[in-house]
Amino acid sequence: MRASVLLDAAAGVPNTAIASRHQVTAVSVRKWRAQFQQQGLTDWGKVAPGRGRKPSIPAETIARIGS
Repeated sequence: MRASVLLDAAAGVPNTAIASRHQVTAVSVRKWRAQFQQQGLTDWGKVAPGRGRKPSIPAETIARIGS
């Protein structure tokens, strides 16, 4: 989704239109654009620490099943 947002931005589409088209907030669009402008493709696709879905199965259960 971020790549599509950035492609629209490169094509000159306004942030609010991009947000509406991709069903995200304009704040997210601005954040992704700024991040790309600062970092380029460095760490592209990595989820920042503390972000993303939290595990639904405890690590202990996974370790027990895997052994």
